Amino acid sequence: MSVSYTTETLPSIVGQVVPTKSESMKYRIKGADYYIDCKDDCPIPTTVDRIVINKGSRAWAGLFFAFSVLMFSAFVTSAFRGESSLLLTVATVATVVFAFVGIHFLPRKNFISRDGFEIGGFLSTKHFPWPTSRTSFFVHDSRTASRLSASSRQVQTLSVTLISDAGKQIPLGISFTGPNTHELERQAVIQCSRIWDWGVARGFTAGSGDYVALNGLGKQQVLRMRQEDRYGLR
Repeated sequence: MSVSYTTETLPSIVGQVVPTKSESMKYRIKGADYYIDCKDDCPIPTTVDRIVINKGSRAWAGLFFAFSVLMFSAFVTSAFRGESSLLLTVATVATVVFAFVGIHFLPRKNFISRDGFEIGGFLSTKHFPWPTSRTSFFVHDSRTASRLSASSRQVQTLSVTLISDAGKQIPLGISFTGPNTHELERQAVIQCSRIWDWGVARGFTAGSGDYVALNGLGKQQVLRMRQEDRYGLR
């Protein structure tokens, strides 16, 4: 089944460089840092030196750690009772899985500055340079092309990613969840433009027209090109 889209338009403010501090943004600015606000479509003030992206959730991390403790308790109880090895194995695997998921949800921060993108992980932090094209920001939709026309009542998550020089998608920690795919994508594309415009305004990058294709040229590359066409990005 083919999927058709209408051309989307972004807020008129997106794509414009406004080198002043917006009154509505003051509560998002701490020192020289701007904490990304996914509900805002105004330019990021050029008076800040760094963009901070909060990711993770203490609540979700605590929930999965609680499940992990519960499974560990079940493991200890089963071991003392001499119950079947299968039950012990299930309890052990569940304990480890819940613990790792909890670690994944631990609050962390990503940073965007003159030096590029600093992406914090569980064991290490990775650094990526500024791209030289707005097209290197992509709103990733994990659904397959055949499911894009599914019921609008379905809840999905779309994430803002950076396309590295090697053609890999690097999640920036900005995501949107809800039933309206087109609106979610539009909101995420706005955030891509805000970050890019800020980098250009600060002189950290400039559009050279270089285009980096995703590795493999698979379904995600096709979806990316459709997205670029919808928003007039190429």
